[in-house]
Order: sequence, then C-alpha cells, then structure tokens
Amino acid sequence: MKRILFYLLPLLFLIACNKGKEKERANLSPRDAAVSKIDSLETQIRASVDKQENPDVTLALNAIKHYRYFAADFPQDSLSPDYLFRAAQIYEGVLQDHAEAAEIYGSVYEKYPKYKNRPMMLFHQGNAYIEAQDTAYASLYLGRFIREYGNHPFADDAQGLLNIMRMNDAQLQDFLTKARKQPEGSAQHQ
Repeated sequence: MKRILFYLLPLLFLIACNKGKEKERANLSPRDAAVSKIDSLETQIRASVDKQENPDVTLALNAIKHYRYFAADFPQDSLSPDYLFRAAQIYEGVLQDHAEAAEIYGSVYEKYPKYKNRPMMLFHQGNAYIEAQDTAYASLYLGRFIREYGNHPFADDAQGLLNIMRMNDAQLQDFLTKARKQPEGSAQHQ
C-alpha cells in the first residue's frame, strides 16, 4: 500500500499543479492569454535553437500565426509591431520566404509610424528583397532608407548593399578578393 502511495503522490501533485495553471490561464484577459501563448512558443523556439537543432517548421508557422493573430486582434498594442517583425524574421530566417518577409516589414513601416524600430523596417525590407533576388525593389527601399534616414547607423550599410548590387561579376569577384585579404575589423567602405 505504501508503495502505491509513493507512486501516486507525485502524480497527484503534478495533476494539481496543472489544474492550477489551467485556472490561471482561464483568468487571463484575451490579450494576456495571447501573450502567454506567444511566450510559450518563443521559449520552445529558443530551446530548439539552444540545442542547435534544425528549425521546426511547424513551430515556426505556429509562432507566425500567433504573431499575426495578436496584431490583428490588438492592432494598437505596442507589442503588435514587434510581433510582426518577429514573424518577418521567421519567414526570412527559417522559411526562406524573403518576399513575404519584405511585405511584412513594409506593412509594419506603414501601419506603425511611431514604432521605435521603424527606420529598420525599410532597411530589412530592402535586404529581404535582395535575398529574394528582386533588385528593383531592393534598390527602391534601400534608397528610400538612405534618403529618409541618412544619419542612421545603418545608412552606410544600405549604401554598401546598393553598391554591391550594382557590381558586375568581375567587380564583385575583385571586391570579395580584396575583402578576404583585409584583416577583420579594418574593412573599408566602398
């Protein structure tokens, strides 16, 4: 009998703890429940990255879905542009869907004029279009970034990307050869 209790007590304890968490989640506002779900997904993503596993596409898609739902349900919330930015990063980094990432970056830029990272949305949008091999849109958005945010710390990076995009194969090969020969940290801007 004692042996059965020894095995049942931890199980009962776990069940009781789980019911407490369910009650806790049930008492949350819809916004807080959505944030809690997103936090849980992000924890799973971080754990996967920490283990250096291949990206879990299902988990990535689930995170994107919840980021987008949050932004749709709470468009004025200060977390909405951050969550959409994270969705774009997943599209770009995990799913390799650079065009979709670029669209989301552009959407964040247009819909959230007071967003603290608004200038970077243009930069990321241009960079995503480079990755999508759409140099026309890449030039458009990187040029706009430079015009509107010429003093931004990434303005010279945007200009460097534009310069590289305009190089022919021979110029690019020469540029890469010179870059490999330079010690790290002493790269010159073109």
